[in-house]
Amino acid sequence: MGADVKRREFLLTGSTVLAAGLFMGVPSVRAAESEMHVFTAKDPANKSLSEQKHVPVIEVPERLTKGVPFPVTITVGEVIHPMVKEHYIDYVELFVDDKPAGRATLTPGQNAPKVTFFITVEGPATLRAREFCNLHGLWEETRQVTIG
Repeated sequence: MGADVKRREFLLTGSTVLAAGLFMGVPSVRAAESEMHVFTAKDPANKSLSEQKHVPVIEVPERLTKGVPFPVTITVGEVIHPMVKEHYIDYVELFVDDKPAGRATLTPGQNAPKVTFFITVEGPATLRAREFCNLHGLWEETRQVTIG
């Protein structure tokens, strides 16, 4: 009987702690990311091997038309990043002028960490691609686009 009471007390206490955590608000992944160091290429003309594998490459068509959707392809690295369970890209995000435009969650075992989003812009814009490597953290690259 004593062990059953202790088990019941533990379960009740654990439930109370869990409920308190839910009501108090557990920090979101976004909040944690905002405090994370973001890596970029220190010298884009002379990237290290790590930068070559992690800095996102942003591809867009040469000519863009105002208000017409166009593809933005983001490849993680000039040298394709591994996608094995020990070392992989968790997600790729795209922002247009600092507003979220797309996010793709990847799974280890995929062929290559490469995604395409279709977006529209009404004028010149800054595209920012970010990716998160499970071993090497958050990396980003930006690219300016213009209409015409």
